[in-house]
Amino acid sequence: MSLDAEIYMVLIKAPRAVILFDAEWDVGPGKVILHSFEGARKRYSQRIEFGFIDVDKQQEIAKSVGLLQVPSVAYFLSGGLLKLVAGANQDVTNCIKEILW
Repeated sequence: MSLDAEIYMVLIKAPRAVILFDAEWDVGPGKVILHSFEGARKRYSQRIEFGFIDVDKQQEIAKSVGLLQVPSVAYFLSGGLLKLVAGANQDVTNCIKEILW
């Protein structure tokens, strides 16, 4: 389920947030990253807010973070975008450790 713009603004102001940017039509790479994203969400859900943005439904949000390809994962700390990592072959858990801790 995709987030709407209002929920997105609340989410990124959390102490730590991780947002997956993808599209419903992305059934190849999107499925690959989803496994890593869900694993990280289960591990860190009590300390980090997680969300999903459908770039086709929320184009302005995608533009606001400089999104160039899907899937991409955005890492936020206290409302500021720290890093946007593009591609399906990323380990979201390792990125959280490197970027947010």
